[in-house]
Amino acid sequence: MRNRVTWLEIIILACITAAAGIICGVWAFKYYKTSKPAGEDNAAYFSSVYAEKKNDFSNLENNSDTSGNSSDSVIIDSTRASAYQKLKNGERINVLVLGDETCTGYGSESDTVWLDTLSQKLYDEYGSSVYITNLAYNYATAFIQYYEVKALDNNVDYDLILVSVGANDVRTDYKTGFDSQYEALVRAAKSKYPNAELLTVIQSTEGQTSQKSEAIRAITEHYNGDCIDAAATFLLSSNAELNYDGVFPNDTGYELYVTATMQTIALCVGEDKKTTEFPSEVLYEDAAAYDSYQYISFSSMSETAPGVYQTTVKKDFDVFSLLYVLNGDGGVYRLYVNDYEYEYRDTKWTQSSERRQVSIFESKEGDSFTGNTKIRIEVEDTNNKPRILGLIVSGIDQ
Repeated sequence: MRNRVTWLEIIILACITAAAGIICGVWAFKYYKTSKPAGEDNAAYFSSVYAEKKNDFSNLENNSDTSGNSSDSVIIDSTRASAYQKLKNGERINVLVLGDETCTGYGSESDTVWLDTLSQKLYDEYGSSVYITNLAYNYATAFIQYYEVKALDNNVDYDLILVSVGANDVRTDYKTGFDSQYEALVRAAKSKYPNAELLTVIQSTEGQTSQKSEAIRAITEHYNGDCIDAAATFLLSSNAELNYDGVFPNDTGYELYVTATMQTIALCVGEDKKTTEFPSEVLYEDAAAYDSYQYISFSSMSETAPGVYQTTVKKDFDVFSLLYVLNGDGGVYRLYVNDYEYEYRDTKWTQSSERRQVSIFESKEGDSFTGNTKIRIEVEDTNNKPRILGLIVSGIDQ
C-alpha cells in the first residue's frame, strides 16, 4: 500500500481547496448582502409586519386617547440630528411606514417589497443602516392606519415617517372624507414622533391634479414634510408596462417608487433639512374630529338578549366606526344608534383570505351623538355570528 503523497497530488489538493474557498466566499458574501439581519454593523436591516395582519386592535383598548393631539404637548428636540443629517453622517435611521398595498409587495412578480430595495440603496449611498417598521397591509386606508399608529407601542423613536395610502380611500365627504382622515393620520404620527421627518407618497394610482393628490401636497407642506410624486414619475416614464392590475405597480413600477424616493431624500440631505415645529392648528377643520378617541372591544359589550349586544357612550362625540372581518364564514348584523338603523352588513367573503374592514358613521339628520348614546348590534343568526372586533368613537368632547 502506498503511504506517500506526491508533490503533484499536493498541488491538486491545494487547487481544489482554494477553489472551494472562493466558491464559499462568494456564497457567503451574497448571503450577507441579502439575508443577514444587521444590528449596528453595515448591511441594511429591514423589519416589517406585512399584509393581512392578524392584529385585532385589542391593544387600542389599553391605548385609548381622550386627550387629543394638542400642539402644546408636542416637544421637538432642537439638538437631535434629523433623519437626513443622520444619513449624511452614515448613522442608523429608524423608519415608520404607514401604507396599503403599495408597501406590502402587492403586484410584485418577484414577491419583493420596494422598501427592501430602498433600504439597501440608502446603505449603498450613505452607509446608514435602516430599520423599518412596516405597518402597511392590503386594503388599508388613511383612517385605519391612523389607529395603527395610535396603538403602536414598541419603544422605537423614529427618525422618518413614510405615508403611502389613498388607493382604498373612496369617501370624500365631510368628517369621513379623505382630506380630514389623511391629515388625522399625519398629525397623529407627527405628534407621537415629533422629531421624525415626514415623507408622503402621491401614489401612481392618482392623477397629479386629483383631489387626493392636492390634499396630500397641502397636508405635507403644512406639516413641513416632503412629497414623493410617484404619479408624476409614472407619467414621465417611457415604459408603458408599469402596473400589475391596472391599479398597483409591478416590479418595474416599484423601481420608479425607489428612484423617486431616493431623489427626494437626496434633496433633503443636500438641504440639511430638519423639522423645527409642529403646527398648532389643523389644515382641514374636520381633522380635529379624530384627535381624541375611545376604543370599545366587541367582547366588552353587554349581551342583552341572544345575539343582541349593546354599549353606551356617555360623552359627546363626532364620528364612530365599526371594525369587523370579512371571511368565508361571515354572518349578518344590523347596527343601531339610539334605535336608528345605521347599517345592515353581510360579512361573508368569497375570497380564501380574510379581510379586515371598517365602516365609518356620522350622525344622521334628526339624531346626534350627544350624551348617553346607545349603540346596539344585532346578529341575524346566533349560530353564524360575524366576526366583529370593536367600535372606535372619535372626537370625544373634553
